[in-house]
Amino acid sequence: MSMDYKETINKTKQKLITCEAKIHRDDTNIIITKEMLQYYEEDYKISVNKDVFKFYNSLNGIELDWSLKTKTSLLTGFFNIHSFSEMIENDTEGKLWEEWYEESDIKEIKKHRIFETIVGTDYYITIKFLKNKYKLYYVPEGSVNNGGSKKLQEIPLTISQYFKIINSCFGIHMIRHHLHEIKFYENPFQVIPELKALKDIFPEFKIPKIKLP
Repeated sequence: MSMDYKETINKTKQKLITCEAKIHRDDTNIIITKEMLQYYEEDYKISVNKDVFKFYNSLNGIELDWSLKTKTSLLTGFFNIHSFSEMIENDTEGKLWEEWYEESDIKEIKKHRIFETIVGTDYYITIKFLKNKYKLYYVPEGSVNNGGSKKLQEIPLTISQYFKIINSCFGIHMIRHHLHEIKFYENPFQVIPELKALKDIFPEFKIPKIKLP
């Protein structure tokens, strides 16, 4: 059964509100239909995987920031997934690359599209479409030039798995910096200590088990 991404994010938002978290930004876009997808595929000469379409057919990007002050700390999180049009139009100059980068790196990184921007940084989660499939990557600032475009860290998740994990963690800031690391899946609470604070606030909190390739 397919996940209803919009309903899922709404439930997460309600949990935050119930715990008196402050919602600073909350916005999404009209979902992508099959007719709209056909237009984009023809116009941009790209084939979009069914898994990717299912996501944008339920949740066409999301901008949501929140903060929650506890007795001991200030917790913050976000969801900053680009809309389908933003992702597919691929306007990545000044973000993923600069005009003075090596030509081979520019050519390679242009194959990547920004799926999510990590708020407050020049770090990105990108999606690279391949024949009948796609891959997600973690792209830190300054990692693309001088041959770096072919050494980027792959995130071993589908879009559905990616969303499940960041949503289960309420989009907490540090989560995206570790999704490419196997040690995160082995011991997430050791890798990201802030998760313990989430557990205190949400006793039912747990990270979904993911079968990695």
